[in-house]
Amino acid sequence: MAKSLRSKNVLRAKSIKRNKEFKDLDDKRRERLANKMKEELNKQDKTGSKLEDNEAVNADKKISTSGWRDSRKSQYKQKKNSKKKTGKALKF
Repeated sequence: MAKSLRSKNVLRAKSIKRNKEFKDLDDKRRERLANKMKEELNKQDKTGSKLEDNEAVNADKKISTSGWRDSRKSQYKQKKNSKKKTGKALKF
């Protein structure tokens, strides 16, 4: 008979494989991923300082908050009206 994936025998066999056979591979993979994440963090730190300088320059500009804001509904209606066909007669 087939064993369930939650049966004691199957769980015990999986844990033995995880702890003995695949532990080396798992450790190497974790180390490789950790190194990759450190490299990405270093790249972000280097580019992050440049972005902070640009943000300081952009902060000086005044942003206008007054004025009309188009809603999605009005954009939809305008697009729909521009696509309307003017004549319903057949053309030959």
